[in-house]
Formats: sequence, structure tokens, C-alpha cells
Amino acid sequence: MYLYCSKCHWMQDDFWHWSPTDSEGNYTPLDTLLKDAEYLCDCLVNFTSVPMDSYVAEMEGLNYETLEDGSVRVPAVEYVAHQLEVVLRRISGMIFRKEEDWYRYHEKHRNKCPVCGEDGLEIVEVD
Repeated sequence: MYLYCSKCHWMQDDFWHWSPTDSEGNYTPLDTLLKDAEYLCDCLVNFTSVPMDSYVAEMEGLNYETLEDGSVRVPAVEYVAHQLEVVLRRISGMIFRKEEDWYRYHEKHRNKCPVCGEDGLEIVEVD
């Protein structure tokens, strides 16, 4: 599930789930970064560039180079910095840290977006 405003395009796709007594059910937006940390360190230490699809690189606004064989490479430092920025944006854009916070807000304000105030907030279920 994620939250999306069709008016201002604000989106939140994560909630914090944290319990010191139930580490199995814990999740934070940092988990993705921690899970990928080894790969990101490997990129920085062992590669000058990483392979990437040109469409994704262009969409994400990364500087990329198309090689003679048609493959696309993105500078490793830029790629790692971009991945860190994605996590920071995800965290700084979070309005509802826990799912319960969202449900309390929704009970009072229904589909009113917490960012633009318009009636465009949708709950999108993901399979």
C-alpha cells in the first residue's frame, strides 16, 4: 500500500514498523539502504561506473555514457549518491511515520491531501 495525491503528486510508500521486542516485524525506510549497503560500497570501491538502462538513467536524471557496444554506464559515485538521495527524500517526505498515524489522519480528513489540502488523496494497493 502507498499513499498518492492525484492533485499535487505527493506520495508516501513506507511506514515505520518498529518494536524492540519484535525484530522480525520491524521495517524502516533505512532497511532498503542497509540491505543494499554492501553493493553500494562495492560500487564505490571497485568500479568507476555501473551498468544501467538508458531509460532509467535518463528518467532519474543521471549522467550516463553509451559505449560502442550499446551498453550504458553511470559513474559509480553519482549512482551511489543518487541512491542515498532517494532514501533521504523518502524519509524527509514522510508525513505519517506509522500506519496508525495515517489511519488517525484519514478518519478526520478522509481524502484530503496533507500537503496541498485538496481532495485527491488515494490509497493504492500493491499486490
